[in-house]
Amino acid sequence: MRGWIKQVSFAALLGWAGWAQAQQVTLDIQPRVLRLTEAATLTLSFAGMNNPPVPELANVPGFQVQYVGREQQMSVVNGRTESSVNFRYRMVPTGTGKFRIGPFTLTIGGASYTLQPVEVEVVPANGQPQSGGGNSQQLTDLLFARMRSDQNRVYAYQYFNLFIDLYYRGVNLDRSISLADLPGSGLDISPFEELRPTREAVGSDLYEVRHFRAQAKALSAGVFTLNPNLRVNLIVENSQPQRDPFGFDMFFRQRDTRAVSVSIEPWTLAVKPIPDDGRPSHFSGAVGQFDFSVQLSRTDVKAGEPITLTARVSGQGNLDTIAMPGIQVDDRFRVYDPKLIEQTSRAGQSGGVKTYEQVLIPRSEDITTIPPLSFSFFDPNQGRFQTITRGPFPLTVHPSDLADKAMVQPNEPVSPAVRKALGLDIVYLKNAPRAWVIATDSGGTGPGQWLKVLPALAVVGAFLWRRRTDSLARDPIKARRLHAPRAARASLATAEQQLDEPAEFYASLWKALVLYFANRLNRDQGEISPALIRKIVDTATLPVPLVQSLDEILRIDEQLRFGGAAPNQRADREQHTRDVADLLRACEKVRVEVP
Repeated sequence: MRGWIKQVSFAALLGWAGWAQAQQVTLDIQPRVLRLTEAATLTLSFAGMNNPPVPELANVPGFQVQYVGREQQMSVVNGRTESSVNFRYRMVPTGTGKFRIGPFTLTIGGASYTLQPVEVEVVPANGQPQSGGGNSQQLTDLLFARMRSDQNRVYAYQYFNLFIDLYYRGVNLDRSISLADLPGSGLDISPFEELRPTREAVGSDLYEVRHFRAQAKALSAGVFTLNPNLRVNLIVENSQPQRDPFGFDMFFRQRDTRAVSVSIEPWTLAVKPIPDDGRPSHFSGAVGQFDFSVQLSRTDVKAGEPITLTARVSGQGNLDTIAMPGIQVDDRFRVYDPKLIEQTSRAGQSGGVKTYEQVLIPRSEDITTIPPLSFSFFDPNQGRFQTITRGPFPLTVHPSDLADKAMVQPNEPVSPAVRKALGLDIVYLKNAPRAWVIATDSGGTGPGQWLKVLPALAVVGAFLWRRRTDSLARDPIKARRLHAPRAARASLATAEQQLDEPAEFYASLWKALVLYFANRLNRDQGEISPALIRKIVDTATLPVPLVQSLDEILRIDEQLRFGGAAPNQRADREQHTRDVADLLRACEKVRVEVP
């Protein structure tokens, strides 16, 4: 036991003595002679310091410096513990020549440490030594980039292609690149995509070229200077000698990647404003080359029937900002807001196809044409405005047939009932009794008496039910009239389950109205229209709030079918459900007919 305690005390004494070693900071760079395409390792060693901070190296001329990491070493020499913390940095040369790294002065914990300079020589990539310093080589001679555009002149809101060409020779690159410091405003630039590489001659040297393309759009006129920061991963060889983990010293080369910045000459882009001369009054900002077409769903309709107008814009340009061209009609048309039904883009390019639908309802039979539609855009290639006009479109409008007679008639005429004589027409009165006698209660009024009359009640009920069934069979108009409330209730129940889906909700309310009035008035469902319902309600004596709510419901339903989104909330839709139910309940109490 005592021996074990002595050993522990001795080890603790060694640990205490180890931390008493002198503090020292050293600088080393390996290798000190390297090619332009290789990397060196700079090591800062802190001896006798437990947890020194990470030093921040200032700019080292001729090199790009990157922090790699730290490692801690501990050893026991002659009973003395020595520890050190090493910080390693990768140094990628940017040119050839002889460089003096240092001296440096570090201040840690109030103490200053002076690091002696280190001489490093960088030779050309081919390994040939310099002769008198006249054939110095820079990394920019082996690796550089250029920026260009496919347009000589650019207008505001015009799409154009932006290219970055990366030139390199005598060096190896991996596939990764990063681009930063692009303009944050004024230009809208999409992510770059890499194209097929090529090979080009620059002067007497042959370069491998990687091409990158992005779509850009100027958001305003002006002069923009682009000077992005392009970084690539350079594959370098590390020729620093390392110790084999099995104890055998050996020299070998390691291939590693190091991020380096690539020089790009600043590129200036002048963006012209869209001219005011010749600008059409209905120009909405379309810039590019486009085509425009218009189609009508039908050209022969009745007053009050909808017509769907389909407008299609296709081409190359800022398609995302194009809206439906406006149509100029008078109050003889009811016009709904246009609805975007299709938008497709071309892969890797601006532009594509954009299709709108707009519903028009002619109100009068004296309409003969639908006015033309015009679409204007600015063509940057020609530097002037273009206008495409489609129409006018001939239209035939017939009078509305809302006043036509009912389509459903009785299956057969109702024949008058024939009354048959069942006996004598006159039944004589009996002679008065000689004396009146008070009847005695023979059976009381108990359950037994009621059981005696049940068969008679059943016969009477069956007779009445049969009589009603026969009556409805002979009179389908009356049958539909009685069926109207039940048909509407089913659609109202469906609407209550669709309160969170505005389009389906108002479609169910509309179906409830159609089913009720079609059955109530003995008409085909296709004859029931918003205009007809309004006429019916106007002639009936109904509460004004319910009529106003009906107008709002019909307006929202038409807007959803032909124009867009519902403008109300769930609470409004709940109220509309109650209003329709109250309206139909009120219709049951008044006379309803087609005016």
